[in-house]
Parts: sequence; C-alpha cells; structure tokens
Amino acid sequence: MVCSLTSPMTFHPVPFGVNDLKGNWKPQAQVIFTTMENTGELAGRTIFITGASRGIGKAIALKCARDGANVVIAAKTAEPHPKLPGTIYTAAEEIEAAGGKCLPCIVDVRFEDQAQSAVEQVEAAGGKCLPCIVDVRFEDQVQSAVEQVEAAGGKCLPCIVDIRFEDQVQSAVEQVEAAGGKCLPCIVDVRFEDQVQSAVEKVEAAGGKCLPCIVDVRFEDQVQSAVEQAVQKFGGIDVLVNNASAISLTGTLETPMKRYDLMNNINTRGTFMVSQKCLPYLKKSQKNPHILNISPPLNMTAVWFKGHVAYTMAKYGMSMCVLGMAEEFRDDGIGVNALWPRTTIGTAAIDVTGRGRGGSRSTDIMADAAYVMLTRDGRSYTGNLAIDEDVLRDAGVRDFEQYSCVPGHDLYPDLFVDETMEELNKERPSVTSRGTAGTSKTSKL
Repeated sequence: MVCSLTSPMTFHPVPFGVNDLKGNWKPQAQVIFTTMENTGELAGRTIFITGASRGIGKAIALKCARDGANVVIAAKTAEPHPKLPGTIYTAAEEIEAAGGKCLPCIVDVRFEDQAQSAVEQVEAAGGKCLPCIVDVRFEDQVQSAVEQVEAAGGKCLPCIVDIRFEDQVQSAVEQVEAAGGKCLPCIVDVRFEDQVQSAVEKVEAAGGKCLPCIVDVRFEDQVQSAVEQAVQKFGGIDVLVNNASAISLTGTLETPMKRYDLMNNINTRGTFMVSQKCLPYLKKSQKNPHILNISPPLNMTAVWFKGHVAYTMAKYGMSMCVLGMAEEFRDDGIGVNALWPRTTIGTAAIDVTGRGRGGSRSTDIMADAAYVMLTRDGRSYTGNLAIDEDVLRDAGVRDFEQYSCVPGHDLYPDLFVDETMEELNKERPSVTSRGTAGTSKTSKL
C-alpha cells in the first residue's frame, strides 16, 4: 500500500480484507484514509502525459506536480477552444504553480512523418535551447513561455508587440536593453520558412543558439520531437500516461470513415506510437517506470459494441496495448496498466453535451487513483485493467462522496461498466437533498 503516515491524512487502522486487482482475497490490516494525499514519491520523476491540457489528463498532471514531478504536456490544444477551456500553456502554468516543472509540447498523436528531421534539430541544438510556441495575442501563452525560460535557468523579459507598428518594436528593444540585455529584433511570419531561417541566421550571427520548431500537430514527428525535448530538458522519461482520446458514440451507418480514422488514429495508434517512442527511455529509468493508459476493462458484453462499435474498437485497442506490453516489458520492470472510471467524469466534454455534471464525479478521483497506481512497484503491479474506485478502496480511501460534482446527486455509471444506476447508488450514504432521489433506473448508459 502506498501511503505516508506523516502525510496530512485522516486515518485509522481497522481489520480489513480486499480483493486485489487479480481477484485474490487478502485479509489484512488496512489504513483507512479520508483523502488520498500526495506522499512525495514522484518527486524528480519525469511524467509524459498525452492530452493533458484539460480534463482527466490535466488533473493527473497536477496531482503528479504536487509531488514536485517534471511533467511533459503533450497535447494539441495551443489556442483557446470556443467551448472547451484550457490550452497546454494554461495547464503548464497550473502545473508549475502546483510545484512541478512543465514542458508543454503541441502534439497530435495520429501522425508519423517528420520524426528524423525534428530529432536532428533537437540534437543539433546541443541542449541549449528551449523552444516555445507562442501566439502573442494571448497573454497566457507569453507568460507560459517566460516561465519555461526562467525554469530552464535563464532570464526573460516578455514584450507583447504588434509587429505592424515600428514604435512597438522599438519600445520592446529599448525595454530589453534597459534591462541589461542585448536585443536583435526579427519580424517573422512563421508560416514562411525563409523568414524563420533568416531569423535563425541573425540570431546565430549575433552569437546565440536557436532551435526553431514549426509544428503541425497532425504529424508523428511531433511525438518524437516532444520525447526528445523531454529527455533533453529533464534527462529521461520515467512515466507515460496515454490519456489523449477521441470519441464519437455513433452507430455503424452514422460513422463516417473520417471519424472512424480519427478515433483509431488517436486512441489505438496514438497510444501504441507514443509508448513506442517513450519505451527506450522507460527501459533506462531507474525510478519505477510505468505506462498508464486511460482505457476500459475489456468487457465483451454485446451492449458495449451495439451502438458505437467504432469507438469501442478504438478504445479497447488501448487496453489491448496494456495486456501486450505488460508481458513484453515485464522483464524490464516497467509497469503497464489501464485505469477507467466507475462513473462518468465531470469534464468540459460533459458540459458540451448539455447533460450537466450532476451525475458525475470530479477528475480528482481519476488523478488520485492514477497516483496510487504510478507509485506502486511496476515490477509486480502490471497488466491490470483497473477501475478508479477499486484502486482507491484498495489503498484505504472510504469517503467517495468528496468526489461528487454535485454531492447527493445520483451518479451515472460510465461506459463499459456493467452496473445499473440503482446498483451504483444503493451503497452510497442517504442524502435527503439528493437531486434525483427516487428516480434511479436500472437502464445502462
């Protein structure tokens, strides 16, 4: 069991027996926790997380950061979405504020073609450049870039400039030089390679070193580049969390092949590919290496294929990666597991559906469960397709009402969980203000 008795937890020992994740009953003395606090076990470890600009991925990133972990955000949201909050830059700020170090990398995990070029650029830089992709229209991105530079040991003076106006450019130059630096203004439209190259040449002619990374988030080279950047900055990779995912709950006739390809390219192929790129470094890690996929148990009940077979295939592919890689890399001591929520999780994606978060738990439950799994010994804890509540119960947590988005509201079981609303809610404490009291039905989602 992973815990620290010096952590600020509420606990007491009681006789207890549990089924472990392989179904074996183990009578034992258990410590019961009100909350699952951080223990510091991830301090200094490098955690590579796909799809971490919002939702479950960001929650896991923040949980790891509170231990002082190095967190690499590999996501494709660089500019604000009109309906979904969060970008890799805003997430990076939150992670560093939580006590971790963060390297945001814009990555679309579906594609593969520019890898060699990106790797050569990174290696040619000799480890002396921190690339920051910034849209200067957004202050959060500028601030994130500043924090990256200063976290890397440099000093930075941010100047937001509209390069159409010469007085603003000149003012920025004066600010830099007044701060004791030297400044070479280069007006560049990054869509045009000749302008980028010209700027690079100017910088290097002035005595500096520069690594420009123009990234099309659809291509796999960005995965390779992100991995190399992580290794360059943090010295290795110790944990990979494959969270990036696409969903479309549509039937066979209602699923265009473009949408089918999107789900399979991100979910199954993306998980396989990012794992493949990180595994050489995970094999070198001496810090309890893990891969954790956010994917479901392989439930072969027909109802979970009937209405959305394309999505089920794509999501189950992630879980099949767990079963295969757990055995393939068992001798390397790499723990490979999957985690899935028992209930729906209240994220921005739920908001977009118009359903509301009343029947969901917060992302904190997935973050806490992931933390427990990532701090277990990967040499023995591997090949599990786990449910968040089971993981936390096994670790001693008993208060699950704390995770409800709306305390007292009936919870909805998540996809791939063979449990009715009635079964799910019958063990919960009676709450008179329960939002749907007396309305629970036995139908699945």
